[in-house]
Amino acid sequence: VDVGGRFEQYSDFGSTSTGKLALRLALSDALALRATASNGFRAPSLHQVWFNSVSTQFVADEVTGELVPREVLTANNSSPVAKAFGIGSLEPETSVNTSAGITAQLMDNFSLTADYYQIAIEDRIVLTGRFSDSNEGYAAILAPFRATAAQFFTNSVNTSTSGVDLVASYSAALGAGALSLSAAANFTQTSVDEIMIPEGLIAAFENANDRQATAEERTAIEGLLFDREARNRLEDALPRTKVSVSARYSQDAFSALVRATNYGPVEYKPNNPDNDETFSAKTLLDVDVSYQMLPGLRLSVGANNLLNTFPDEHEKDANIGSRGFVYSRRVMQFGTNGGFYYGRLSFDL
Repeated sequence: VDVGGRFEQYSDFGSTSTGKLALRLALSDALALRATASNGFRAPSLHQVWFNSVSTQFVADEVTGELVPREVLTANNSSPVAKAFGIGSLEPETSVNTSAGITAQLMDNFSLTADYYQIAIEDRIVLTGRFSDSNEGYAAILAPFRATAAQFFTNSVNTSTSGVDLVASYSAALGAGALSLSAAANFTQTSVDEIMIPEGLIAAFENANDRQATAEERTAIEGLLFDREARNRLEDALPRTKVSVSARYSQDAFSALVRATNYGPVEYKPNNPDNDETFSAKTLLDVDVSYQMLPGLRLSVGANNLLNTFPDEHEKDANIGSRGFVYSRRVMQFGTNGGFYYGRLSFDL
């Protein structure tokens, strides 16, 4: 049993207490159960608190769908425009983390671990959508600041993440050398549990329009605060499955590694459901061969993404944008640089 605790006092955010409890129960020499529970705390980052910028962004016109330039103000929460919109100061994110698993040494050269985990995050900080002057109420708020739209960082989302990690490893003698095999799999899912509209934002809208917001308008404000695409970035931006298998053979000064990693599919869901796309699963192959030439001197050649695999391209023209970048900027399984091939000579003192 391990128990830990921590108390912290911040000049900006007050006090916080965090702790962790870890348990391990050995059922036999080869089998054990383990579990942990902890809570966490994350203060807003510097850029979330202080970033302030006016940028020209090309945004789809709400009527024609054509891209039109807009002066978008990203305002920090201490700014006059944030106060005019009723956006309050950022608060820390808090989390509760639990996990449970099993470890098994099935043979001297074969081990297996399996863990289930769950993470609940409250008051998650997100960047809102654009509150634009196309709405008369927002136009009145924006007018003094010479911007056609504004967005902010807010504590507006509660999320939960759950998943399973599986790891297996095996080693054996092979010829005059040694072979090591390993496999790892991760299955995870994140969901948005609650969207919280700042009451000050509703009040600012009502004051600007000189009336109470209707239920439909509250729904529209929620959609601007955290829209369909923003939800997609949290729930679907990363693959829900990832599986990696590798084999390494070593003999005297020689070593070789082959690794294959499969990334599951991801979905892109912009605000217009007609432009939804799914990018298929991909497998990347890495290889590395090295030779110990002298004590401390090793020569290696290899490749990351040997087969030069790329993510799927966008098929919907509306998702490509005016700059013609064909890969998704918002959801992606891996990078778009293709294969990386190298030769390396390293010396360790």
